[in-house]
Amino acid sequence: MLGASYSSGAIFAMKPWFGDHRKNYVGVLLTSLLMYVFGLIYAVFMKANFVIDTNPEKDGASFLQVVKDVFRLSRAKECLATFTKKRPNQGRLRLILLITSGAVCDAALFSEDGIAYQFAQRVYGLTEDAYTSLLTLGYIPPTIATSIGPSLLKFLGFSDASIAIFGCLSLSVFFIIRGIFLSIRGYIAGYVIGSCGRISNVAIRSLIVSTVDSAESAQVFTLSTALETIVGLGATFLYTSVFTLTITHQPGAVMLLVGSIILYPLAVSFWIRFVQI
Repeated sequence: MLGASYSSGAIFAMKPWFGDHRKNYVGVLLTSLLMYVFGLIYAVFMKANFVIDTNPEKDGASFLQVVKDVFRLSRAKECLATFTKKRPNQGRLRLILLITSGAVCDAALFSEDGIAYQFAQRVYGLTEDAYTSLLTLGYIPPTIATSIGPSLLKFLGFSDASIAIFGCLSLSVFFIIRGIFLSIRGYIAGYVIGSCGRISNVAIRSLIVSTVDSAESAQVFTLSTALETIVGLGATFLYTSVFTLTITHQPGAVMLLVGSIILYPLAVSFWIRFVQI
């Protein structure tokens, strides 16, 4: 996050690489594209940590036949069946609650980008360059906390559910502080005190993995990624709508609302920690 924030701001401020644009948008997009291509190549050559069932009859299938086989309707039904089948210890309900909780945390974090600069401009009076510098500074505490937090909490004996509770509390505080204290000091305090907010998603994903068999992980995370995208679109609409309606009189309302919504994954984490375990 820290490297991405700093480098994207630096690339954005460069002289446009192509055409007579006002800003170097194309440079940022091309750099991002190259990173995604690198990730794609890396993923292609990854080795599965479990045995994959194969069908010798399909070894000689053409590329078109493989595409048709992958995208047939029954594949979607198989994926959905992963969530509808009964599991011991209320596993089906647990899986659904965890996946929706992860989607809420993910949407809360990443959908804020839709109003982040406008919020900083209107509330703090920051320019583009000043906002990029402040954001890079603000990313330092979450970067450190996300890197060492889970391992440290595990070392202290915290379970995954306890780490999820801690992360969700931190994430809620991350938004609430910035919604109450509408100043640059409040902005920095939100990033420092709420620096462990991203751990919530890490812990929730770990709980999901412990709920399903390893062979089901790909299906589960494929559907959860799709759900995160859908919830993210709704969250972006929520951010922009509330921000537009409240910017004049109560600009922090959108942050307070999102901080309150995080109570849902927090409640799920409490249920798993104190009811299920």
